[in-house]
Amino acid sequence: MESGLFASGKELAEQFASAGMATEELRAQIDSQKFDAIQQQQESQAAIAALQGEMRAATREMARLKYMTQEEKEKESRRLDLIREVFQALDANGNGHLHDAEIRRFADILGSPCTDREWEAEYKEVCQNEGWDER
Repeated sequence: MESGLFASGKELAEQFASAGMATEELRAQIDSQKFDAIQQQQESQAAIAALQGEMRAATREMARLKYMTQEEKEKESRRLDLIREVFQALDANGNGHLHDAEIRRFADILGSPCTDREWEAEYKEVCQNEGWDER
């Protein structure tokens, strides 16, 4: 900067250009943070919706179990244990979710006649109808 109280026109132009670049970088950073926040919010909403669905199902199950005889409860307990074991056997990566290949394995065990193309279409349709993530 030149000596004296005022900056030259060239120095002012350089300062404005620098500030403009910093402003654009800041805008890009804010936009990126907004996108990340929106994505996290959507993921949280999906998780909340899934938990709400599980809670409704658990509530229905509790109401149903309330009126069962002891023998019916034991039979139901064995059935639920079997379902849990089958799920765990199918959940190859152990993440607590069954993805398309894991579910396809189960369908094949049951003798599904679907081709790969038919399976993919059916799987996508079910995921879309149920509001599930296809991944």
